Amino acid sequence: MKKASDILLLIGAIFTIFAAVGCLIGMIVLFVFASPNYTQVLVDAIKSGEIHSDIPGNAEEIAAVLQLGFRAGGIGCLVAALCEVAVVVVAFVARAKQTTGLYIASLVLGVLGGSLLVLLGSIFGLVGLSEEKKAA
Repeated sequence: MKKASDILLLIGAIFTIFAAVGCLIGMIVLFVFASPNYTQVLVDAIKSGEIHSDIPGNAEEIAAVLQLGFRAGGIGCLVAALCEVAVVVVAFVARAKQTTGLYIASLVLGVLGGSLLVLLGSIFGLVGLSEEKKAA
């Protein structure tokens, strides 16, 4: 079980690194759309009908609301990326030290970060530790 746990934690951490990079790229894109330099592009697209919106107001007000949404999405992507980084760090530490507390922390962060492989690796690690205690 410990070998399966090590493998799952390693693969899960590697996939989570890619997820964190994806979140960071999404954050950059959203913050670019939220920048003041992009306001005129949004206003022109709203006036020409390329962007349709049910938000009441003129094109400038609609662009301001859209940019506020882009900022909120960018902050959400930043929080998600930080959570993914925490998952990676705890998964690697749990893999190295193999303690119950670190496996539980990895389990919780695996759920919060959405990493199924880290979650399974943590469960296998906990089962492996309990098997060792029973054998001893």
